[in-house]
Amino acid sequence: MAKILMIGHRQGLVEAARNQGLDFLLWNGKELKNPLPARHLVKLPWPRNPQEWRQLQPKLLALGPFTAIIGGSERAIPLVAALRRACGLTSTAPINLLRCHDKLLMKNRLRTADIPLNPYLWGTGLSADHIWQTLGPRIVCKDRSESGGRSIQIYSEKPRLLGELQNRQRLFESFNPHPEFSVESFVENGRIIFTNITQYYLRQHINILPASLPPDVTARVLDLNARVLQIMDVQRGMTHVEIYLGPDGPVFGEIAVRPPGGYIMELLQLAYGFPSWESFLKLELGQSCELPQKAHRVAAVHVLHPGPGIIQAIKGWLAVKHHASVHRAKLKVAVGDRLRIRAAVGEDVGYVLQTAASMEQLIPAVEDIRRLMQWTMEKTG
Repeated sequence: MAKILMIGHRQGLVEAARNQGLDFLLWNGKELKNPLPARHLVKLPWPRNPQEWRQLQPKLLALGPFTAIIGGSERAIPLVAALRRACGLTSTAPINLLRCHDKLLMKNRLRTADIPLNPYLWGTGLSADHIWQTLGPRIVCKDRSESGGRSIQIYSEKPRLLGELQNRQRLFESFNPHPEFSVESFVENGRIIFTNITQYYLRQHINILPASLPPDVTARVLDLNARVLQIMDVQRGMTHVEIYLGPDGPVFGEIAVRPPGGYIMELLQLAYGFPSWESFLKLELGQSCELPQKAHRVAAVHVLHPGPGIIQAIKGWLAVKHHASVHRAKLKVAVGDRLRIRAAVGEDVGYVLQTAASMEQLIPAVEDIRRLMQWTMEKTG
């Protein structure tokens, strides 16, 4: 029987493995809120440096042999690449996994292949003047290996760049003001067998799929996506490519070789009617999948987070839950709870999943939820 090592917890992936009766181990970077049975857990810390990794790797390999090693989170990808190399599991070459993780390696590789992307700078010896003249007047600064908006700073004043210049993990990039979308792809034996375009209707809070774009724009977006996956030599599994759509066409943002966050997996299942997590798992195990090529509905998610502070009141929740368009809604907090600053888009206090027969029906329903859901927060220092 196949034995799987999952690195980085994703509830949908765990449930898919259970549903398929698979033997799996989960290695997560922190304690789970709802722990799994001990037989499914690797109780080892994630390494913080190369020395710890050298000590941990033999212990992990002794738990195998593994048929597949699957990453659930972006931070897991370097560990996945290293263990796949050690186990000889190289369906997608480990170096290409790292290129799809490290933003500098990613952008350097795609720039040499003439993929349109936002101008960027990295390296020692950079001055604030040079960065500003090359990338300004708005500059995004991000860590090379973070995801989900974590660590991102946007600067509109040159003096504020000075504190970033000595950190070699920081990448400087021109701010792109155009609408952002993503393309989700399922890949089998190097061939894209399914694609979807997701619209970031309200960035970091509302996603809608499939996006409604003119046919010629859709074709250009999917062509860019296919070129990126070919250059990165993705052989199987799932990818999530972020793009910007401006007047000159699509511009590449980032790629991840893993399932996306933001409840997009749940939206895919609602809109297209197939088990997205189970399909991803099958592809990672080298199995074939028959996937729909057209959505039968449209779907949206509200990823809830009102910002930092103490919750004084939550209004409209019952009306939200009983709205005709709502498929499922969950609130994870209550009045009196203290919320921290949202460090990444993967952090939320609840969600609302909606579905409708058409975009003309869905958009008013999305706006209904935005109007109904009201938070009163006490700001804290």
